[in-house]
Amino acid sequence: MRSDRLALYTPSRDEIEEARELIEESRLNPRIPSIDLPEALCLIIGRRRGYIVLTENRAALLIPKLIARYRNVVVWRALEILLNAIKEGLIEVNCENPYSVFDEYSRDTLHIFPSRALERAVSEVRSLCVKK
Repeated sequence: MRSDRLALYTPSRDEIEEARELIEESRLNPRIPSIDLPEALCLIIGRRRGYIVLTENRAALLIPKLIARYRNVVVWRALEILLNAIKEGLIEVNCENPYSVFDEYSRDTLHIFPSRALERAVSEVRSLCVKK
């Protein structure tokens, strides 16, 4: 925070009100697990400011797909963060084992990636390796 690279965010009253409305909307929609205030605020702030929302919360992942006003919100899980770090060259990938980065993360965090999403990410890593 001293180097101005990180700041604490205090939501405004209208952001909190919109988050409460989103929470209520999620509870009324049977296709969306109910969302809690922190995740709802992240989606609202992401929409208003164009930020990428980082979460593993299922409701936060579904809302941009199911509620039109949140369609432009980009939500990344750890999988997308790792994949994008690989694409940007921030993480070096072992092309002989394109699973290695994801496996290491899983071992370190005990997080299990959804198999279809993992296969899509590994496929992208393989295509990056071919281009090298």
